[in-house]
Amino acid sequence: MKRGMTALIVTLFFTFTVSLGAEETVSSLDLISHGDAAYKKFDNKAALEFFKKALETDPKNYEAAWKSARAYVDVGEKLSDARERRSYYEKGYFCLAYFLFVSFM
Repeated sequence: MKRGMTALIVTLFFTFTVSLGAEETVSSLDLISHGDAAYKKFDNKAALEFFKKALETDPKNYEAAWKSARAYVDVGEKLSDARERRSYYEKGYFCLAYFLFVSFM
């Protein structure tokens, strides 16, 4: 009886600690889907964050690259500070260039 209880406790402990260490992974397609939903709500900053994470998750994802480029420009258009706006435009340009590179390589 003690061995059975000890084995059960060890098994539960092991299962619990392994599940705590497991990280949920989100696919780039899921992230793009979340970004699209945010974009439809005109929440361009949130959309940009989702598209950037999708690109980090899958650097060869051309959809994440061009949607990041579009979102950078959309966010930049709302900025009043010219330097900050230019920075967003440049990042958008970089994402667009990356999109072209990924698409044709």
